[in-house]
Amino acid sequence: YMLMQIPSNMILTRVRPSIYIPAWVCLWSAVSAATAACNSFTHLIIIRFFLGICEAPFFPGVFFLLSCWYTKKELALRYAFLYSGLVLATAVSGLLAAGIFAGLGGVAGLQGWRWLFILEGAATFLLGLVASVMLPDFPATKSQDWLFTAEEKEVAVTRMVRDAVSEEEHDQSVLHGLKLAVTDIKVWAFALLLLSNQSAYGFNYFYPTIVRGFNLGSRTITLVCTAPPYLLGAFISYFIAWHSDRKAERGWHISGAILFAIVGFIISAATINIPARWAASSVGQTPTKKACATAIINVTGQLGTIWSPYFFDSNDEPSIITMMRRVNRDGMMWMKHAIVPHVVATKVSVTMKCKSSRKGRFITRLYPHFIPFLYLSVSDMGVKEDSKDLSRVQSREKEGETAIVSEKYADVTLRLVEEHGDQFGPLTPEKEKKLRRKLYWHVMGLLSAINLLLFIDKSTLGYAAILGLFEETGINKAQYNNLGTFFYVGYLAAQWPGHYLMQRLPFGKFVAGLVFMWGATILLHCVATKYAGLVVLRIALGAAESVVVPAMEMTIGMFFNRHEQSFLQPFLWVTSALAPVCAAFISYGLLWSHSTVLPWKLFMIVTGGLSVVLSVFVWFFYPNNPAEARFLTLEEKVHSIKRVHESSQSSIEQKQFKKTQFQETLRDPVSWLFAFQAFTLMMSNNLTYGQQNLITTALGVDALGSTLVAAAGGGFGVAICLAGTFALKWWPSNLALHGLVWCIPAVAGGIGMVAINWNEKLGMLACLLLAGHTYGNTYIIALGWATSSAAGYTKKLTRNVMFMIGYSVANLISPQIWVPKDAPRYYGAWISMILISWVGTPAILFVIQFILKKRNKERKEWAAGLSEEERLAHEFGEVEQLDENGQVVRRKVEIALLDLTDLENKFYIYPI
Repeated sequence: YMLMQIPSNMILTRVRPSIYIPAWVCLWSAVSAATAACNSFTHLIIIRFFLGICEAPFFPGVFFLLSCWYTKKELALRYAFLYSGLVLATAVSGLLAAGIFAGLGGVAGLQGWRWLFILEGAATFLLGLVASVMLPDFPATKSQDWLFTAEEKEVAVTRMVRDAVSEEEHDQSVLHGLKLAVTDIKVWAFALLLLSNQSAYGFNYFYPTIVRGFNLGSRTITLVCTAPPYLLGAFISYFIAWHSDRKAERGWHISGAILFAIVGFIISAATINIPARWAASSVGQTPTKKACATAIINVTGQLGTIWSPYFFDSNDEPSIITMMRRVNRDGMMWMKHAIVPHVVATKVSVTMKCKSSRKGRFITRLYPHFIPFLYLSVSDMGVKEDSKDLSRVQSREKEGETAIVSEKYADVTLRLVEEHGDQFGPLTPEKEKKLRRKLYWHVMGLLSAINLLLFIDKSTLGYAAILGLFEETGINKAQYNNLGTFFYVGYLAAQWPGHYLMQRLPFGKFVAGLVFMWGATILLHCVATKYAGLVVLRIALGAAESVVVPAMEMTIGMFFNRHEQSFLQPFLWVTSALAPVCAAFISYGLLWSHSTVLPWKLFMIVTGGLSVVLSVFVWFFYPNNPAEARFLTLEEKVHSIKRVHESSQSSIEQKQFKKTQFQETLRDPVSWLFAFQAFTLMMSNNLTYGQQNLITTALGVDALGSTLVAAAGGGFGVAICLAGTFALKWWPSNLALHGLVWCIPAVAGGIGMVAINWNEKLGMLACLLLAGHTYGNTYIIALGWATSSAAGYTKKLTRNVMFMIGYSVANLISPQIWVPKDAPRYYGAWISMILISWVGTPAILFVIQFILKKRNKERKEWAAGLSEEERLAHEFGEVEQLDENGQVVRRKVEIALLDLTDLENKFYIYPI
């Protein structure tokens, strides 16, 4: 591998990469498959030697090729997608090996490890053939005329020239490029950086040995359990690289990740080989120098790969303390060498004068031709336009002055409204009825399915408790309560990152990813047989589910007006009340099963499998926003956008995080009040999703009977949600009073649980259902109110984060109020819920209502004193855009399209 690095990259600048790289891929696949024929150590040595030669051209070559197509600002994220193949391969290899060993061992007289090499070699050979067709050459060559138009090729060449990479020097030899690379001190700095990294990288080879030392079970289970840390590493690598591109910074991003790696070594998978990626865009004044420098850095770095396995003494298994000390030392060295180039590097500002529309089309066309290597998505394809930077123009409005924003900070539906807003007539009652019906079926139908499975999955721990969880895992009641707390540790930790990604990524695809992750996490519960494994999985499940509810609330706000939102939100939550009914009947059926697998594991398989299947439907059918909803016609899209804007006077979606809106949210007392009431109300949430089944069994009801009681409780909850829906539809005002009404029955039920004789089973069960299934309507009202009383997309998301943090902190604490020594009456828990949750929460809601009423009164008085000219100045705003000639122009638009906050837009009236 080391011997072939420099010669290969020197040759690459003189041949067609579309032939050269795929040829090596096909060749290494054949050599790898030949490993299956090995019968001795000598054979393995020879094959590994030639495999290293065949694989050596790939990564340096692809790094070099990508740096010829993408600018410095774009490279980190693209390299992260490329190298995620290694991280994901490490995750998948254990699963693949488990399947092949279990299913193909002994087939055709071949052992499982031989089949592993044969199948992986065949798959790689096929990818090499595909790459030979799809992979482009260099931007300036003419060999890919069928891939790109002449305009796109011109853009490709121009933007790379402006990014400080010179045209290829045909009059200079490859030895000249080698000389330039060898004499550049930055090359050796990066080489030392990669050397330190690779010395630590040997950890990955021995990670399965460490996992085996945990004694989790059979070889298959051990192999399966090696996957999750690397899946996490892949996700973190995407985020670090994306943020590094966004901030145009490399050194501190590497160093920060290594600090985490020193503490917890698994996370180091997220930062593998970053030095090589950074170097490709830092030492490339000419293509030949760039190619040679990349190879030199990789050669030096691979020395660490040679000696790193000798850090791992077999006598230290499974903890391998000596290795940990040495690798931490290399981590510190890596961090040091990452900071030094960062400090000495010179930042070069380059003006890009290509039109953004041409660049966007070119990069969109460029992506698919690197797919065999990059696992690239089509999101975040845009490139910053530096020649006319409007990114700092957010919004400004003064007395008597029109609000002005950059197009970048306006509503994402702006273009559609501009181009087609006047194309269609007014929305007639018949058209609106048809549009509403379509939105109900497509949007609410999909949201209901997600919400149903979300709350079934939330309740899996509660049902597992009566399906054999305690017996198999050996956990006690205190540990069971802790599992509920750990779920909300992940839930809390993921709130801000999740909301940030929700704003930045395509909305529908983001939700689909969350559904898939929570389904996969539920399935992994099946292999957890110890308390530690359950803790890790509950944290992961909490993180995966953390922002699903806010995402659904935002979706309702995108497609429906305020009046519809008021009753659709509780209607959506009918499915959350229906979840215990479905889960109870699933549990009831599984209790009759005679499988060797315990019922609680079968329950996880059924619910997790349904969630994974649902994620496929969500991926294809969940709309990002009305402008991109495929089930709507163009006219319906325009009418959907207009009716929401007219109702809410706020934007539908905005992809840029606005610091000013974030700061305003923190200064707004209403945001803190909503967060505080979420905390107070959710102090009782563990009653419904953690303790109810256990209290039922404590009353003397057997496991089968408990599932039927849970089903009855779910049916009662459905009836309560429906009652709340119709109440809000008929009396949509006075939301605080609605919240109070649904807390009163909970207070009555709580008092009954404290006062009634324990032997009165029917009375106790009735009070339990009353307390556990009525206050949920108050939560639904408050959650919808928190979103609908804020304008400005970043402000809405920030308020959601604050609300969900209050929700999460309360759920962290609520399992702990059920002290085991207080069983079975739990007087302290019941008194806490009555006073804090069911009395305190309505009081906070009335304070919020008072503040919003006061603001509405002031705004109406202000609006009444405006002249017609002043009113028009405030009802419309202007958007700054670039025309076809690159000149800044202003266009007049409705105020709702400017994405102003409720405090910036004085015509905004709060729902109360």
